[in-house]
Amino acid sequence: MPPPKDVPSAKSSPGASRRVGCTRTPTPWHTALEFAIGTGRIALPLAAAGVEVEGVELSRAMVDQLRHKPGGESIKVTIGDMATTRVEGGFSLVYLVFNTISNLTSSHHIVFRDGTAEYREIPFRYVWPSKLDLTAQLAGMQLYARWEDWIGSPFTGESTQHVSVWQKDR
Repeated sequence: MPPPKDVPSAKSSPGASRRVGCTRTPTPWHTALEFAIGTGRIALPLAAAGVEVEGVELSRAMVDQLRHKPGGESIKVTIGDMATTRVEGGFSLVYLVFNTISNLTSSHHIVFRDGTAEYREIPFRYVWPSKLDLTAQLAGMQLYARWEDWIGSPFTGESTQHVSVWQKDR
């Protein structure tokens, strides 16, 4: 399924996000929460398309840049670490883009030794799409679509990047 073409181009990041429409299903999102919202290069086009967007951002300097862009003042941003910050309310879409998942620099793994299990913290994050699929499945979501890029090129074994969209199980 190709990404919908009804969301305006993200002009502030043409190479990485020509279309933010791939984060939408045929049923339009009404509310969205972006982890690591930064300067708003995805949030602003979504907001311009009528989605009520909120964000979580660790860097006040990034939020200052967002506030200086057209529409940036209307986006509610909670300052904090996306791994621990809680935001009130419910959202029809929660997303993170680009290499944001890599900013979660610790991952807990179970190590088995001599028949006992122990948790170990690993100070890096490198994941394959299949690991993200499993994580989504454990959170009660299923893969909706996956493309190689923001314009909907097919994802193949040769792809070096991906855009994946999961939806909550119904």
